[in-house]
Amino acid sequence: MRHPAVLPVLAAAALASGCASHGAYSGSIVTDRPDFTESPVAVPRGAVQVEAGNTLERTDDVRANTLGETLVRVGVRGGVELRLGLPSYVRVAGPGAVDGLSDGNLGAKFELVGESRAAGLVPTTALIVGAALPTGSRAFRGGGVSPEAKLLVGWSLGEAWALSSNLNVASVDAGDARTGEVAGSLSLARSLSERTGAYLEWFGTRPDGAQGTHFANGGVTYLFTDNHQLDLRVGRGLGGNRRDYFLGLGFSQRW
Repeated sequence: MRHPAVLPVLAAAALASGCASHGAYSGSIVTDRPDFTESPVAVPRGAVQVEAGNTLERTDDVRANTLGETLVRVGVRGGVELRLGLPSYVRVAGPGAVDGLSDGNLGAKFELVGESRAAGLVPTTALIVGAALPTGSRAFRGGGVSPEAKLLVGWSLGEAWALSSNLNVASVDAGDARTGEVAGSLSLARSLSERTGAYLEWFGTRPDGAQGTHFANGGVTYLFTDNHQLDLRVGRGLGGNRRDYFLGLGFSQRW
């Protein structure tokens, strides 16, 4: 096949078709895309949710296209989900042009304080634990398993507004050694109508011993039904990486 990223998408669809309970769920789909900040809400028990997309980005003088971005989320019990990140097809242009599959990842999300218990200053809270796996093409494959943990919090600010934040820590492969990396984000979302939402976000990452990068990011989401969502996002670097940018389009479905 000329586009290897089609394989992860087909695999996700097959898994969803085979595992879904096809039940009715209260409320609309809640996704972990398109912003950097992941939601503290797990998918309902028995649900299978697939989120996928395509991102074009520029970092320094290097341009990349990432197709797939497929995350399969399976609700195994109330407040607990399993997560499978399938490899994406990445095409890098410019100096050192290369293409291939990125690493996949495996993890789980655990709600610590569910929406029904969150009130006032007490946020909805969850924890994601997982690891990137060295399954990609040679050009994109990590040197080993890279564990990570993410603390997710969110506050409801009335009927139309919501504020959420993540704090992430990871152990990443840095060529001949491993290093730690810390990332954080703050996202403000607003419901524009019954089907349309928008958000503004700041996020940044800082590897040990290296200069951090910061981005401003915004986007919109549209619900075709309670189980189908389309998203669009655009972001730009801040400070020392202000020439960097990205834009992306995605689709999510819950069974």
